[in-house]
Amino acid sequence: MHAEEFNVERTKDNVVNVYFDNLSFNEALLKFRSSRFIVTPNIDHLYNLYHNEAFFTAYNKADLVLCDSKILSLLSPLVCGQKIPQIAGSDFFPALCNHYQNDSSFKIFLLGGTTDESVDLATKNLNNKYNNIVGGYFSPPFGFEKDPKMIKKIVDMVNASGCSVLAVGLGSPKQELFIANNMGKFHSVKQIVAIGATIDFQSGYVQRAPKWISKIGLEWFYRFINEPKRLFKRYFVNGLSLVANLFFLKRISIKIKP
Repeated sequence: MHAEEFNVERTKDNVVNVYFDNLSFNEALLKFRSSRFIVTPNIDHLYNLYHNEAFFTAYNKADLVLCDSKILSLLSPLVCGQKIPQIAGSDFFPALCNHYQNDSSFKIFLLGGTTDESVDLATKNLNNKYNNIVGGYFSPPFGFEKDPKMIKKIVDMVNASGCSVLAVGLGSPKQELFIANNMGKFHSVKQIVAIGATIDFQSGYVQRAPKWISKIGLEWFYRFINEPKRLFKRYFVNGLSLVANLFFLKRISIKIKP
């Protein structure tokens, strides 16, 4: 793969360029079927792209990159000269299910969720809403990514299901690393999408912010007040570092795909 094909590239000056697809929500739904590896980066992802080489390498394999951050969307005219629409992964995934629910070739395997009960309930909820669109699911145990036998079990399960879409909700960067390291092993899968906490949202185990909070760009703060210990560093340390890298240190730049 040539550098100009990358969604993310690191220049000789050690500057990370992140290329976003500048698409409307409906355009993204349509482009999904012609993509292989789909990611929805937020502020934490951009921070980790600069500091985590393995994560950076994994992102190089993505070919549909959607902006999952209201803050990044608002900042985009200042840093790249164009407004990048926000397409939150937690909204995009159920919209995919709705859009393709009557397409018999579109079957999803859910991989992730915090518990077996969560992914089981998410599957039931999605199948009830969207014409039995989920054809298989599994919540892997903690540390599975270091166990070759467990990875083989997952690959075999997904292949045996015949599903055409693999939705991986393991949290970042674990989900992107898993996809990048194993995407060539899934024979029937045509699209693989990293979906973060979406499985837990769909199960009801984790509540999303009310829509009015999301609309004004404060969903991140709603999540923070519900999980302050886990999210303080992400939003108030890494987030401020990202802003510094974007505007002052110029180590990260946001660009629109040509």
